[in-house]
Amino acid sequence: MQHFADVLEIKSDEEKGVAEMIVGRVIPGNSHTQDGTPLYGAHYRMRLRRKHEGFWQLTWSEYRPGWFNANEAPRV
Repeated sequence: MQHFADVLEIKSDEEKGVAEMIVGRVIPGNSHTQDGTPLYGAHYRMRLRRKHEGFWQLTWSEYRPGWFNANEAPRV
């Protein structure tokens, strides 16, 4: 099974080398509202740690089901 997603928000602390990210899960065939606004069937909260320049490691993620559009996206 393939999953498609859009990165909705990233916040990073360059000094500490950590970041948090929200990724919206795109559901094929139901990816936009009638007015064209992106629509998501769930989201993932993710934490990352910089391993070295330009490379990040995913250290934690959480799947949260529930429909929302781009105007109602969860925040980091």
